[in-house]
Formats: sequence, structure tokens, C-alpha cells
Amino acid sequence: MKKTWQPEELVEYWTLLPEELALLNQKNDENRLGFAILLKFFEIYARFPENNQEISKIVVDYVAKLLDISPQKYSYYDWQGRSIKYHRAQIREFFGFQETKVSDAFELTNWLAEQALIYELKFEQLKLAALARLRNLKLEPPTDSRLERIIRSAIRNFESKFFRDITSQLSNQSKKWIDDFLKEKASDQELDDTTPINHDKQLNNPGDIQLSQQLDNTNNSEINTDIPILTWAELKTDPGRIGVESFQKEVAKLEIFEQLELPADLFKKIPTKVLQVYKSRVIVEHPRDLRRHPEHIRYTLFTAFCWLRSQEVIDNLVELLIQIVHRISANAEKRVDKELIQDFKRVHGKNNLLYQMAEASLKTPDGTIKDVIFPVVSEVTLKNLVKEYKSTGNAYREKVYTVMRSSYGGYYRRILPLILNKLEFRSNNEVHRPVIQAIALLKKYADSKQRYYDAGVDIPIDGVLRS
Repeated sequence: MKKTWQPEELVEYWTLLPEELALLNQKNDENRLGFAILLKFFEIYARFPENNQEISKIVVDYVAKLLDISPQKYSYYDWQGRSIKYHRAQIREFFGFQETKVSDAFELTNWLAEQALIYELKFEQLKLAALARLRNLKLEPPTDSRLERIIRSAIRNFESKFFRDITSQLSNQSKKWIDDFLKEKASDQELDDTTPINHDKQLNNPGDIQLSQQLDNTNNSEINTDIPILTWAELKTDPGRIGVESFQKEVAKLEIFEQLELPADLFKKIPTKVLQVYKSRVIVEHPRDLRRHPEHIRYTLFTAFCWLRSQEVIDNLVELLIQIVHRISANAEKRVDKELIQDFKRVHGKNNLLYQMAEASLKTPDGTIKDVIFPVVSEVTLKNLVKEYKSTGNAYREKVYTVMRSSYGGYYRRILPLILNKLEFRSNNEVHRPVIQAIALLKKYADSKQRYYDAGVDIPIDGVLRS
């Protein structure tokens, strides 16, 4: 119960109505005050207070003043005797409530397991749901300790059924893959979260799973496109700094998760926040600790982790792709700006210069530029004018595009096969259909060493390239 009440709240929640005042008849002052507070408390919270300390002094003073009783009488109310039991029974009858029986507790346990736990696993949220359920059924909640036992029992029932249902949907191959992955290594080569990461260290034990894959080097024969070997710690971490290496690591993670070959609808009906609870349990455990769990728990925890991590990795890949594109553009503009600023001089009075050049040209149409134009507008001024033009408009954009293309071809091109192989691009918007078709064309020729597309291939231009 909150301790601070505003005056308008006291009036709204703690004022007794005539039919409630009638219940106070034939009671002495301390019992009238105690009964009135129990009555209004139960109306608000659908339960009785644990002790007299749970009631705010502000509330006691307000109700006492309302009944024209001294607030000191509240301290004389007996919280352990027969009177309070009788008062509680009267209040339950007045509101149409009943005490929670064993059968009610059993039904509440089943309701939590079947209706509530599929959406929420946090204890406090489950407690609120249980109290709301009891209130709807007009049942007085049990004690906190008994309610906690009911919730814990419901969690055990839910998880037991949930774990076995998920395990039954996994193929034997997937289960074997999980067991092999988590198998404790015979040597000290198994890495944990506290072991420094060493990408050059190879796993030579036949029982180890080497988490790497060699990609076809189709774009640049001098670029190494090996996906790095990953540790258990790296599988749980987010990508590092923006770059091709981070992109390759995220693809390597996705490759690992795809090897599980999980059913597409495995967790379709389970909210993400429920799976996040199980994913968090996996993150803090070492593979050898996961192996100690019973099979149905081990398989469900690990598949929930992989299910969510694969989605997170795909999101990371998209985010890295966007950031890389922005970086290529920003770096190109920065490089071009730096080159232009070094020798850039703005030419003022262009209209006047144009007039002088036109007038001189018309007076001597057969003369040479050196003899006619340069005396009016110097060669240096004309050179500055050319540089100024090249630093703005289409010329500037063409130069930036050239630098971007060079940067892409020399470094970022290697991520193209990774993108095409691991990300699926879709759009229901007709405006973006040309882009989707262009991506499909790139994917078709990703492994080709041809310099040009085959004759007759429809290459989408409109809606893909800027005019």
C-alpha cells in the first residue's frame, strides 16, 4: 500500500458509503475504526493488510475524522483475536468473496501455466496476474508465501511441458549437432568468456567443431574472404567496429546457427520476451554447464538462444550494411572536399566577368583567346573559375562517386557475396521492385567470373540508378 495520499484520493477511495457505515453498528470505537479501514482496504486491493503497519497514518487520520473517533483508537484494534476473524468474514460476505481453497489454488496453478506463462516469466508480473485472476473470481488471495508456492509450481509445470514440446520438434540431427557443439573438449583448448580471443588458434581436436567456412573469391583474387573462427564468447557478443571484418564475423555466426536447421515455426507462438529469459540463462553459462542439464532443458535453452541470436545477427548485418554504405559515402566526400579545399578559390563577380568576355569577343571576333580574353579576364581567374565549377554540382557528385567506387572495389567489394548469400531482400512496394530485381541479378552472377552480363539479359536501370 502506498504511504502518500492526496486529499482527493482520500475522498475517492476511503470515504464510507451509507451501506458501508451500516456495518459499523454495534461495534465499539476501536473496532469501528479498524473494521472501516479493513473494509476500504479490501475494496481497493481485494485483500486484507498483513498488519497495522501497512496502513498509512494519513489514511487512519482521515477515516478516524470521518467517524468522529480519535486516531489513537486504531492502536487498540486487535489484529490476532477472534474479532478480526469475524470482521474479515463480514467483509468477504459484503463483497461476495470467498477464501481460496485447495481446489482454487490448483486451478490457479493450471491457469498460470496455460494462460499467463506463455506471455510472461517474471515473478512479479506473474504475481500481479494471479492477483487479478483471483479478484475476477472473487477469491481472497492466499498468504504471500502460499501464493509464491503456487506461482513457482506453475512455472515448473509450464517449463516442463514447454521444454518437452520444443524438444519433440527437433530432429535427431539437430540434437546431435547441439550435443557435439557443447561437448566438453578433452584438452584445455576449450575457450570460455574469460579467455582472450585468438583468431589464429586452430582447433585440431577431431571432436571440436571448426566454426569457419571458405567463401569463393569471385571479386578479387587478392582479397582473403575466409570467415574467421569464432569462440563461444564471440557468439554471444555484438559486432565490433564497422568494417568488413565485423561483417564476416556476423556471417560466421549466422552460418553456425543455420547448421541447427530449426523448424521455421518452432517458437512462432512464444513471445520474444519469454525467449529472452531463456537466452539470458544461456549467456551466463559455459557450454560444459549447459551439458549438465537434462536433455529437454538443454535442447530448449540452446535452441532459444540460437533462435534469438540468429535474428539479432541478421539485424546486425543490415545495420552494418547501412553503416558501411554511409561510411563509403562520407569518406568519399571528406576526401574530395579535402582535395578541393587545398586549391579552391571562389571567383566573385562572375556576371561582370562574363559581360567583359562577351564584349571583348564581339569587338574582335577573329582574335585569339590569348590576345582578346586574357587582357580582360586573366588566365589565373579562368582557372579558378573552372576549379570552382568542378567543386560544385554534377562535377562534384561525379568525383565523389568515382572515389566511392574505388573504395568499394578495393576493399568493401568482398562483402557482396556475403550479403547476397545470407540476406534475403523482399518488398511489396512496386516502387522498389527494380531494386529487388537488380539484387536478384547480382546474386545470379555472384559466382561468375564474367566481365559482362550475358547478351539479352534484362538489366534494370530505371528505379535503380540515379539519372
